[in-house]
Order: sequence, then structure tokens, then C-alpha cells
Amino acid sequence: MNDSIVITAISQIYPDDNQNNNLMDYYLKDSTTYNMQALEKVLGKRFVKKRDKSTNSVIVAAGEIISKFEDIDLKNMGIILGNTLGGWSYVEEQLATLYLKKDMTVINPYVATAWFPTASQGELSIFNGILGYSKTFCGGELSSGFALKHAYDSIMSGKITKAIVGGVEAPNTQLIHNIFAEEHDLVDGCILFSLEKITTRTEDIKLRRALIEIEEIVVGRSLEKLINKISNTTYLYTDVVSVTNKLEAKEVSIETFQVNNKLFSLKVPKIILNLYDKFKNKSQKVTVLTQDDGQYLLMNLKIL
Repeated sequence: MNDSIVITAISQIYPDDNQNNNLMDYYLKDSTTYNMQALEKVLGKRFVKKRDKSTNSVIVAAGEIISKFEDIDLKNMGIILGNTLGGWSYVEEQLATLYLKKDMTVINPYVATAWFPTASQGELSIFNGILGYSKTFCGGELSSGFALKHAYDSIMSGKITKAIVGGVEAPNTQLIHNIFAEEHDLVDGCILFSLEKITTRTEDIKLRRALIEIEEIVVGRSLEKLINKISNTTYLYTDVVSVTNKLEAKEVSIETFQVNNKLFSLKVPKIILNLYDKFKNKSQKVTVLTQDDGQYLLMNLKIL
């Protein structure tokens, strides 16, 4: 096996310190219930107060990832994330007060660097001295899928040698809940992967403790073209109704995975995480086909 892109570590941060593997257990209507104790233990109260909870989650989760990298070259390590709503929880209440009271003093001086979508990526770079190519994707439910695709291509092309990849969300604010007009349907959290290129034989990959091999990632608006790429796979995970039962691959039940469209940028990482939990140590090939607003994402994975 030559030039394989593999996931070598997985890290997760959830709204409390229980670290339950089921994100659906963390539906939070009131953002004030978010338990910051686990993050404060690592980063300190002063650090946490200056940053959005999405950023704090990324920094803590990435710490576990970085500790598992071998031969770290900070100039050639990248950070590529998906983030749709993270950051707004820091600024929303202050902006609402500003509009109502017309008082500029209510704005926290750290708002400028805390709320915008790339804050998590930037703060993580500064915190760890990571100097390689980095990028943040804001693309709804496929944000982290786009991030994985971009990281895959960036490593294959030699732009970077390693990457911290994944998704982070912190959507629990009053304004966002009012937009969706539903209770208990949004989830805070962070799921990160370490992505590396390994040029060895299969036996050596296992010795390097690779967890998942990413054989291919394709995005596009033509479902037919993506379906034609589904071959030589044992299992299929898909939420695209029009392809159900049309392929020979065994289907993975989506009901048991508890993945929905309110995960936003956590959707794709959560699917990968669930597949890994289901097939780890079984060396199974799994194809993922998912969608959002007419855009499709296909991943061919080998769970090692």
C-alpha cells in the first residue's frame, strides 16, 4: 500500500465532563447549562473566559491529538476545521444588549477575536505554534466533510504532512433556537481526527496504530456520478433515500446511529466515529454517502 491517508487518533469534547459517546445525550436548550469545568481544568478560567466555548473545546481536544503525533514538524502541520455556528454564543448576548441599551461599554474587548468562524483554527495555531497551511469551512452539515476532503488533498499534494481535522459547534444561543423554533435539537461539541500520510505496506500501517484508512473522498452535486464510484465496498451508510436498496453493499442502519441535521458541522465526524466504533479491528470497507442542500459527499473508508 503506497501513499495512504489514515486517521491515527480521535478526540472528542462534549458539553460536560462525562464524555459520553452519544452526542444526542447533550441536547441543551439553555446555553448557560453548558458545563465548562472540564475545559477550565485544562486551560484555566481566565483563558476560557476570553474565548468562545467552541474554541476552548478545539484546543483541549487537539491537545490529545497532538500528543499522539510522531515526528511533529509545526511548519508542515495544518489545521482544517468545519464550523457553522461556533462563536455566536460569545457575542450574541452582548450584541442584543448593545442594540437595546445603545451602550457600547457592554461589548467585551475580546469579541473581535472570539466570535468569528475561524477563531478556533487561529487560536489553536497560536496556542500550539502550528505554522502549516490551515483553513476553516462553513458549509452547513457538510462543513467537516469539506474539511476532510481538503485536508486529504492537501496532504496528498505535499502542502502539509499532517493535519488536525474535524468539526466543532456551539450553537446553543437564544437567537439560534428562535430561528429553528424547536426545543432540544442542537448540540455543542467537538470531534477531531489526526490525518497523516503513510507510505508503507498494510502490515506496517497497523503497527503505526492507524485507525481508519481514507481511500477516497468526493464531493459534488451529481448524485449519479457519486453512485458510480461506489464499488468494492462491504457496507454502505447513507441518508440519501433515493439510493437505498439499489446497491449490493450491506446497509448500516442510520436509526441506531442517532445522527441528525441538527449536528451541523459535527454530522460527518459523528458518522465516522460511529462507524469506527461499530467496525474497529474488523478491517471492513465502508462507504458513506450523505447530503446537505443538494450537495453530496461520498467517502470510501477502511476501518482497520
